[in-house]
Amino acid sequence: MKKIIKRLSKTIVSRLKSGIKILFGDISASGLSIREQTQLITDFSASVIDTQKPALKTASKKQYFLHKGRLASRQRLKTKRQALRDKALLASQKIRHRPGFLR
Repeated sequence: MKKIIKRLSKTIVSRLKSGIKILFGDISASGLSIREQTQLITDFSASVIDTQKPALKTASKKQYFLHKGRLASRQRLKTKRQALRDKALLASQKIRHRPGFLR
């Protein structure tokens, strides 16, 4: 029991120390503060999950079907931001291919 308490206290102390480092912005060897590094890591991991592994998206986000059109055969769900981005892309492609459109 004493070993478990000792181990728990070590982990709690180490987490408190890392939390203090994050709050006060210690600079690491890369020149970025720990807060900036964690932000970069979370941004990167979120982008990888959103684009490459849609099954791993968090269930809390509301999902929207893709815009009807060429992509409608793939009934993959996307977030609202991704659906709007695809919709805008399709609209811009339709405008460019319209006859008489100046480039």
